[in-house]
Amino acid sequence: MLAVLEPLVSPDEPLLLAKDSNDIPHTQELVDVRDIVQGLLLIFDKREAIGETFNLAPTSPVSLGEFIPYLARKTGRRVVEARIPVELGRTHGSSAKARALLGYAPRYSMFDMVDEAVAAIS
Repeated sequence: MLAVLEPLVSPDEPLLLAKDSNDIPHTQELVDVRDIVQGLLLIFDKREAIGETFNLAPTSPVSLGEFIPYLARKTGRRVVEARIPVELGRTHGSSAKARALLGYAPRYSMFDMVDEAVAAIS
């Protein structure tokens, strides 16, 4: 996350908040590497995981309409909105199988990742 945030420190570069023609922003899912490692360790530890495929997703997607302004506040950046004449994606991967079979429970949100990255570079 630091590699993503460090270039954003410059106050000259705005953050883009893209919305579709219905004024609906895209949703995004990012999984913290610590949650991925937790999931992989659970997979390695459970015989039930042999031959199975798991999706290690966050508990819910985040609207960029909420996330981009948050990121802007944390980095001191301004937000520029743009309307795009297409429907933007609103996908969400389910980690229900990983939760049920492995006990996978992601702990870190996109907001946590930003908070920790900003604290690390401050």
